[in-house]
Amino acid sequence: MKIIKLFTGFKLAEGPIYLNSLNTLVWVDIEGCKIHFYNEYTKIKDSFSFEEMVGCVLPYKGSIIVCAVGQSLVYFDLKNKEILKTVKIFDNEKLRFNDGKCDKDGNLWIGTMAKDYDDKISKNLGSLYCIKDDIVIKKYDDFSIPNGLDWIENYFFHIDTPENTVYRYEVSDGYILKNKIPFLTDFEASPDGMTIDKDNNFWIALWGGKKVVCYSYKTKAKIDEIHFDDLYTSCVSFGSKNYASMFVTSAKDKNHEGSIYKIKSKYQGKEPNTYKGTLT
Repeated sequence: MKIIKLFTGFKLAEGPIYLNSLNTLVWVDIEGCKIHFYNEYTKIKDSFSFEEMVGCVLPYKGSIIVCAVGQSLVYFDLKNKEILKTVKIFDNEKLRFNDGKCDKDGNLWIGTMAKDYDDKISKNLGSLYCIKDDIVIKKYDDFSIPNGLDWIENYFFHIDTPENTVYRYEVSDGYILKNKIPFLTDFEASPDGMTIDKDNNFWIALWGGKKVVCYSYKTKAKIDEIHFDDLYTSCVSFGSKNYASMFVTSAKDKNHEGSIYKIKSKYQGKEPNTYKGTLT
């Protein structure tokens, strides 16, 4: 696989998504409090700074995306670089939003974690929210660093990074999680961002592992891995035409700036689900 470093100079690059209708890749620099967006056709890159850390970005409509900023959801117009609406979801200045993704019904599933994470004092302070039309309809507590989430049929998969585990849940009524079991465990480094490709393979960025690993859904066996020089690989997703390219982010370490990479892949991803909130 050919690995191309698209951009570098970030503190903690994370959460890449590809907006097919705009031919645009969007990602966040969590600690840099920025979102970045790059049009693959025009080759123009731009960015926008927020006053708080940005955990993730979600597709909405047209050039509008939803950004998880601090403790709020922010509707943002990429075309005009304009904040359109801000919705406060929770009120705890010690916590921030982290990774999030939308289900097939357009509900947002998103985790929270301590802003200044410490293994000794931050364990189980995080939560997992299900948000429908800007309203919390379910909240699950006792997570440490909620991360990497996705779905296969009626199963929901979710990482809690310090637990070194991908968990599987059964989903009922669209948002009730039950029968939690460990699905993938014993990683050689900390599992961070995750996506599931068109063939239901699990792609997981290993924080501290210098790589992205791929596991089969059917056998749970490791079937591929991609190596990087960067120590803190943070997230992975698919994009470009037919979702045939892979995008991988990393965070700053002693020898490297945080970066985002593009990889031509033999695997194929899926278009991300859009958030069905209300912009009024």
